[in-house]
Amino acid sequence: MVQVNYRSVVWCAVIVVIALFILFLFPWNYTSITLAEIWKALGKTVTLSLIIFTIFIKHLWRYKIFRFFIPIPYLGGEWDGILRYHWNGQAGEKTIKLTIRQSLFHIQFIIKSDESTSRSCSASFNIDELRGENEVIYSYSNQPSIIHRDQSPIHYGAARLNIVDNNSKLEGYYWTDRKTVGELVFNKRR
Repeated sequence: MVQVNYRSVVWCAVIVVIALFILFLFPWNYTSITLAEIWKALGKTVTLSLIIFTIFIKHLWRYKIFRFFIPIPYLGGEWDGILRYHWNGQAGEKTIKLTIRQSLFHIQFIIKSDESTSRSCSASFNIDELRGENEVIYSYSNQPSIIHRDQSPIHYGAARLNIVDNNSKLEGYYWTDRKTVGELVFNKRR
């Protein structure tokens, strides 16, 4: 499982909030502080803290400087892929496209083929440096286009993808509730 150093993250957040409050409360030319000034400083602190934390959660967490606190890799973007499947005694291969939308607390996988679209329902990272594991596991629902539903009904499945080549390649396998299994390989677009 992912080992996020939550204690360090919380302490950093507390330090940022206290520093902002002190900065707003003590302008350099004041000798006494009124209750109105405290409320004003508190309002500015809350507002700026929310802005900073929102930007951090959406964007800043993915930079290498924060890897000590947050070991989750950033996978967001567009990926080109190959799906090799085994179903109903047949084997085949399809070209697919993967879009990953990611923030610190959310990741969504959207896979499109010529016949259907799959969207993740839930996802989790399994990152353990000691065991050499660096993978993402997700469940999904697949919605075939209306003209393919007679041979490929709506179904659910799961996938387990290894994150390799410095987060530029995903490879693994999937399985579904209609007894389909297969392999997935994705390369991130540059």
